[in-house]
Amino acid sequence: LKEQDIHLVVLDWMMPDMNGLEFLQRIRVDKVYQSLPVLMVTAEAESNKVMSAVQLGISDYIVKPFSPDTMYKKIAHILKSEF
Repeated sequence: LKEQDIHLVVLDWMMPDMNGLEFLQRIRVDKVYQSLPVLMVTAEAESNKVMSAVQLGISDYIVKPFSPDTMYKKIAHILKSEF
């Protein structure tokens, strides 16, 4: 993140080494990234898990499986509301 100008992060809940929620926690600690739009992609549809991500500041989420059109609409909505 510090090496490039990033305008949107797309995270998967299940990633190697660090899950998406842990990554989100790490970037939200830094004031530079507190308002960075984050889209969480997940197979986790449990409301308590989604709420954890919402409380940490995700912009939106998509539950797998999803269509390219769904992803396009989510990203367009996030970026439209950010700028």
